[in-house]
Amino acid sequence: MWKAVPNIDSYLLVFNGREINISNSTEKYTVPNLTSGTRYNFTLFTVFGNVSSSGVNCIAVTAPNNTEEFKAVYQTETSINLMWKAVPNIDSYLLVFNGRQINISNSTKEYRVSDLTSGTRYSFTLFTVFGNVSSSGVNCIAVTAPNNTEEFKAVYQTETSINLMWKAVPNIDSYLLVFNGRQINISNSTKEYRVSDLTSGTRYSFTLFTVFGNVSSSGVNCIAVTAPRNADKFKAVYQNETSITLMWKAVPNIDSYLLVFNGREINISNSTNEYRVSDLTSGTRYSFTLFTVFGNVSSSGVNCIAVTAPRNAEEFNKNGQDETSITLQWKTVPNIDNYLLAFDKTEINISNSAEEYRVSDLTSGTRYTFTLFTVFGNVSSSGVNCIAVTGKIYFLYYR
Repeated sequence: MWKAVPNIDSYLLVFNGREINISNSTEKYTVPNLTSGTRYNFTLFTVFGNVSSSGVNCIAVTAPNNTEEFKAVYQTETSINLMWKAVPNIDSYLLVFNGRQINISNSTKEYRVSDLTSGTRYSFTLFTVFGNVSSSGVNCIAVTAPNNTEEFKAVYQTETSINLMWKAVPNIDSYLLVFNGRQINISNSTKEYRVSDLTSGTRYSFTLFTVFGNVSSSGVNCIAVTAPRNADKFKAVYQNETSITLMWKAVPNIDSYLLVFNGREINISNSTNEYRVSDLTSGTRYSFTLFTVFGNVSSSGVNCIAVTAPRNAEEFNKNGQDETSITLQWKTVPNIDNYLLAFDKTEINISNSAEEYRVSDLTSGTRYTFTLFTVFGNVSSSGVNCIAVTGKIYFLYYR
């Protein structure tokens, strides 16, 4: 462009050995077919009657090529790394975004933009600059990684599932849960998830990512275990008045057993499959629950109801006899189901309200050993003994 000169025939533009005649009515001319990013020395002459002026000079450059392959290659919560293909023979690059301008050395083909806001979409424009002239620019839209969630933890476990919970993160696209080579996409409106089809008594490492614009956060971890399976064949195998012996089938790969009854909790070694509970009350019904424990998580538990043996009757003795019967008596025992009288391979059930019993159909002049048991919940006491004899029959002969 130039200021018009009146009363001339034409203009003559000279550069790089080329001469271009330009109409005298023109004060602007576009020079085509130039090379990008090149410095040119132009001389403009005015011409009148085939005589030209001394000429004026203008040095100008063409805009450089845009860079290629301008893209984001790495993001964190507060930074984005940009990369591009280098452009030769330029002075610098100019990166523009959010009203900011950053000059970058011409030897650079990667730049880390810092001090950004997490989970935010940014539009970057990269210009190449030569002789204070910039290219048209290329664009790259990229996002910073969203914030990680907080308070990521397991809140409930069964043998085959774990419930995970976390604090919701606003303005994200989704969550991504990763464990054991599996990836699960979870809605951004969710802050709890039940992972199913797991193996009992197994330790799992979960990583939860927040996702925004296909960029994930660094992730937070939670290690949790599934509940171990319950013990099988949990039962009482022996009772006395003050103890009950319990037995079960061992469960492999657990930390311990936990036995609960009457508000008491007893930790039992994982190598044990039998336990004697002592200091109990005679003739009492107990409800035992046995849990298996792994990683501080217990199984659902199995139950066993068992009773201690009732105490024996006291003052068990003979109260009378004749040739074919013996009457026995004892001091009553409260809160039992019944008595059991045993002698000579005979067993007789006697009401719990009785405190005397007449054994009949015996043989005269015979010594008998009687054992009296108290019975509660199908468990009998150790029994007390009484030895008694029937009377003899005497025959009188008359002559």
